[in-house]
Amino acid sequence: MKVPEAENAVVDIRKLRDYCLNSTHERGKHKVRLFVAMLGLTDDDAQELRSVLMEAVRTHEAQLM
Repeated sequence: MKVPEAENAVVDIRKLRDYCLNSTHERGKHKVRLFVAMLGLTDDDAQELRSVLMEAVRTHEAQLM
């Protein structure tokens, strides 16, 4: 099953850049270590990560966990 209303999905670039990929953010810095180690992504890659996430929501099947 595709994600319902995927065309309305929002991925806030600020959350990616200023939290998930920010090595100085008090809580986010732990996430950035994983993004760098596993994917080689840094805060400079926030827009690329956003694009990949948006494409995945629109094109891939959703799975209940």
